Amino acid sequence: MFVGNNRFYVRRGSEKEFERIWTNRESFLQESEGFISINLLRGTTTSESTLYISNSIWKSRIDFENWKNSDNFKLTVKTTTRNKALYIGFPNFEGLQEVDC
Repeated sequence: MFVGNNRFYVRRGSEKEFERIWTNRESFLQESEGFISINLLRGTTTSESTLYISNSIWKSRIDFENWKNSDNFKLTVKTTTRNKALYIGFPNFEGLQEVDC
């Protein structure tokens, strides 16, 4: 299993707009081989921003990388960059691989 996390620091006061955009976006993930699920988590709020983490789960890192190199990924990224005024900085990605113990 592979988990892809994107951390978004959303400008304070823009949370509802960010959540609306995220909920209504076209992600094309359901069409991707190896995709399992995605959810949005809300974290702490500071005087400047609220942390959100988009958490996608994949069968394997290879499945995730194939999606990341697809045209559907490029379409998804366009939506993020189109709304960059909502963010402080750029989304930060973390890839996590399941450990077999």
